Amino acid sequence: MSRFTAFVCVLCVICSGCSKKSNTTGPGDTDNTGEWNLDHITKQTISVAPGSALKDSSTGLVFQFPDGGSGTLEMAEITSSVNAPVPGNGYYIDYNQSSKINLLITPKETETVLVYGYGTSNALMSDYSNRDNTWVSIPPVKQSDGSMAFELVMPITVYSGKVLSTSEKGYQGFKHYWVGLITKDMPDFDKLTAYQGVARTMIKSYIDALPSSKQTEVRANIDGDMAWNLSFGNDLYDPYLLNTPLKTIMSYSITISQSHIDPEEIAGSIAHETGHYMYHVLVGNSVFYKVFNQQPLFTSKHGLGDHYDRKSMFVEESAYFSEYFHNGHVGQNQQIDPTNPRFFMYNSSTIPSKVDAPSIEGFGCAMLAALHRTEDSIADVYPEKNPKLRSVPVIDAPFSESFQILAKLPTDIDMLRDKIETYLMGAGKGDLFQPLMQGIGWGYMVTGKLIDKDGNPVSGATVRSIHKSNLKEWLGSVTTAASGSDGSFSLPSGVFGGRSYLRVIKGADSTDVDITIDWKQATNVKKDVGTLTVDFTPIVLAQLRKTNQVTARLSVWKVSKAKPDGYDEWLDVTVNNVKWNGLSFSGEQDDTDLTPVAGAYAKHNEVNGRMSEDGKTIEMIYFHGRWKEEFGYITAWSRVTAENMPMVTINYQWPTVSFKLTSDVMAHVSQYEYNYYEEYGPIHEYPGTINWNHENTYVSVEFNLYQ
Repeated sequence: MSRFTAFVCVLCVICSGCSKKSNTTGPGDTDNTGEWNLDHITKQTISVAPGSALKDSSTGLVFQFPDGGSGTLEMAEITSSVNAPVPGNGYYIDYNQSSKINLLITPKETETVLVYGYGTSNALMSDYSNRDNTWVSIPPVKQSDGSMAFELVMPITVYSGKVLSTSEKGYQGFKHYWVGLITKDMPDFDKLTAYQGVARTMIKSYIDALPSSKQTEVRANIDGDMAWNLSFGNDLYDPYLLNTPLKTIMSYSITISQSHIDPEEIAGSIAHETGHYMYHVLVGNSVFYKVFNQQPLFTSKHGLGDHYDRKSMFVEESAYFSEYFHNGHVGQNQQIDPTNPRFFMYNSSTIPSKVDAPSIEGFGCAMLAALHRTEDSIADVYPEKNPKLRSVPVIDAPFSESFQILAKLPTDIDMLRDKIETYLMGAGKGDLFQPLMQGIGWGYMVTGKLIDKDGNPVSGATVRSIHKSNLKEWLGSVTTAASGSDGSFSLPSGVFGGRSYLRVIKGADSTDVDITIDWKQATNVKKDVGTLTVDFTPIVLAQLRKTNQVTARLSVWKVSKAKPDGYDEWLDVTVNNVKWNGLSFSGEQDDTDLTPVAGAYAKHNEVNGRMSEDGKTIEMIYFHGRWKEEFGYITAWSRVTAENMPMVTINYQWPTVSFKLTSDVMAHVSQYEYNYYEEYGPIHEYPGTINWNHENTYVSVEFNLYQ
């Protein structure tokens, strides 16, 4: 007999009983091992008005019919069954009509009642091989009289989500139920109360982090028709008691295993399952139903790093992100940082060149976490082993922005990408979208051929992927080997999606060629970008004209009678406001903007010069620096003129350092003048003016962007 009581209002009950014992098999019995041994089955013929309730005299159970009902209700106590999640009593209940039927229970203040049905679970779980023979938590609805109503879901024949004839196997709903009772003197009472408290706190934190425009709506849903319930069971979120095309019964039920001991494990499980629930509330039933039903029919486990497609496991992404939001990491035993995805979801067999990275479970979480990341470098996701740190954009978005993106209702990874790009564009950071995605693994492999403007193959050139943002050039993680004799090249990974550039470098020549890669292409499928025409002629001068800083340096090694071991005379001049006029450049700078040299204060720097038409040679450069010693006693200056300096080395990391031109041959220096004097009497043992043209003269010039 049941240990629970309830207020009963019986309008019409016609009872008939039978005295047989039975074990049950047949439609709705997903476990047909004979473990369901029943006591006497009683039958009641039901004919009641809406809102009526009746009590079964044999089991003591009280049933409510919110919409009224007519039919036959069979009941029996289960005398032996499969293991149940909590202490209590089992019941066989079969109602042959489709109208709603509730089990009514009024627990004491010192009791918690948990009701389960045995059968197929519609829950989100880590191991779907357990979905067909399991106890499914049934959430209560509190009634005005203090009783709790648990909806009993009778079996419906289904297969792959479609209702079929009763001759085909596959069911949702239950005929075997468990009514669990946890009293205050049991350890599980405090544990369940603690679980519910953690969930309540996490749900509040989630709501508080939402944009203010969503908070009121979400709170109203949680306090209304989308109220949550937490009970013991396997770690999962169960949105539906019944999920078929003909009928859906919502659940909003969270279950957490009472076997957890480690606080981190508990926090991870509750954060994950409440994350499912809050995403459900955030996007609503319609969108959640679509995302939920994108899952394949699993027969095995799934988890971080598993490879599917870009929509099948999208339902898990918000739950992983919830873990990161609440706990700062994802995972229970292995606490992983999703802002560093190399260690979050990749291994040597799932790098982006081997599988389609956006199809990896956890990639959506990594996308959202990248918006929140504050570190400007992470481990490179593209090498097979020994990844090094590489630069990535920092967006530093609050969590509310990520939740707002989820509230825009993306239903797969490609839609999430679109929503993130739209957000960054609106935030004035759209130029960082491509390096943000490429940094976490959304990068491609490309092949192609290089030809010059006359159609001849360009051999011996290297190629690298480039994305140009407003303030920086972002580099792909790899550079090609030299192009072949036919101009063919291959970039094995890390090419930016969307529109970007390939930088082609051959010796001192370089040019950028724009390409476009469809984001929907798989990252592990090579993209042939076809034949690319490269023209090196205009690029060098065009890039030089973007610079506004010139640093010119002179070093001289000289031997004299007074200094037989030799000494260095040198001049280092930097001007930060250089202007360009055609092939010519010039600039001057005074006073405190200049850096003190050798303990003296610089007073005046000057530089001017002229480039060749192809930008590869400095035809002439003049630079002049004047300093005054700290106490005003000594003044010195140097003037240098150099000619015909070819480009020797180039650094293309725009805008940090874009070009470097150097010369180390004596003939390039046509004039070197050094003057040094003391205002209160000569103290220098060498001539005051030196015109120097020595074989050990070294001149270097760098063009940079000064910010």
